[in-house]
Amino acid sequence: MNAQLPGVPDHAWLGAPIDARSLFAPEHAALMATLRGLAPADWSKEAVPGWSVRDLAAHLLGDFYGRLARDRDGHQEGPAFTLDLIGGQVARFFGTTRPDAPSLGVSWAATATEDRWSLAEIATEHPTATLSLDAETAWQLCARRVQPGTALARARVHGDRQLAEAACQIVSIIY
Repeated sequence: MNAQLPGVPDHAWLGAPIDARSLFAPEHAALMATLRGLAPADWSKEAVPGWSVRDLAAHLLGDFYGRLARDRDGHQEGPAFTLDLIGGQVARFFGTTRPDAPSLGVSWAATATEDRWSLAEIATEHPTATLSLDAETAWQLCARRVQPGTALARARVHGDRQLAEAACQIVSIIY
């Protein structure tokens, strides 16, 4: 009888698996003790480049939910019931917020200046290319409501056109 799962590569050449399961509970306990001991100001400190302690903790929480939903609960198509519970609460919350209220940004999406978004370092004086889009076209491009060529036709491009064309391949669906 072959215990190999279909579609899973054979890793026998790596040697016998190392059973590290007993390490997860003490690691989790240490993480929780560290998080519980944080002062309010500590949550906004950088944990790893580009991520605050809060960002990292939220990412781990999402991973935990995903692991339990997929592997424990068998929701291979996603944690539908949990998403409904939490997503419904988020939708109700969004209904109570002001559209112009400040919110948590997406650290990996771009760096921001006072008057525009930029993928360049803030101190860059002479970018290789600039691509200027009106706000309507920009969000439509990111959500694929317009195609890259359409957005590029509406854009003001200076510098390396090929780089500007590559920037128009962006897709940013975040909810």
